[in-house]
Amino acid sequence: MGCSARNASKNARLARVVLLACIFSSGKVAAWKRHDSWEDLAKLAGTDKVTTHRYEKVYEMWLAPWRHEAVNFLEIGLGCNMEYGPGKSLSLWESYFTHRDARISFLEVDGSCVQRHNIKMRNGTVFVGSQEDTAVLKKIAAEGHSFGGYDVIVDDGGHSMNQQITSFKELWPAVSSGGIYVIEDLLTSYWP
Repeated sequence: MGCSARNASKNARLARVVLLACIFSSGKVAAWKRHDSWEDLAKLAGTDKVTTHRYEKVYEMWLAPWRHEAVNFLEIGLGCNMEYGPGKSLSLWESYFTHRDARISFLEVDGSCVQRHNIKMRNGTVFVGSQEDTAVLKKIAAEGHSFGGYDVIVDDGGHSMNQQITSFKELWPAVSSGGIYVIEDLLTSYWP
């Protein structure tokens, strides 16, 4: 499906926001060829999105329409502050979104981590900066607009309310018609 046809079909859908609170409950290339579920790919990647958090049902439901499309995707937070190391979500998203023109991008505050781990994108960008820096967010929004907007934005960054609100205000206009904006780990809003 060409870009113009893809955007035309998305205009028929309403934009929506998906807010995820943390829910507690008791061969990567070969994986996408088998069309494994989002949960299977998340486990294979080693992301906490299916271990500490149980997001598999929600993500599978909301992201399925873009699985084999030329999605324009952005996640805030590459995981440089995680014990298991950065890039687990990158591995997940590059396995899940199968279209060769899918754009997977990240915003990461720790530039030295990005360099140290030599993070490379299949087809996207690693932006370095704070999710509270409106100049950085405007640059990210402009790049999103140049590709027709972001179909999916996931905020799994710093988790403070100020960071989430600032990012949402700046990036929401860059979400394509019919796109979704996910904010993970909202439980942190209630931490002292």
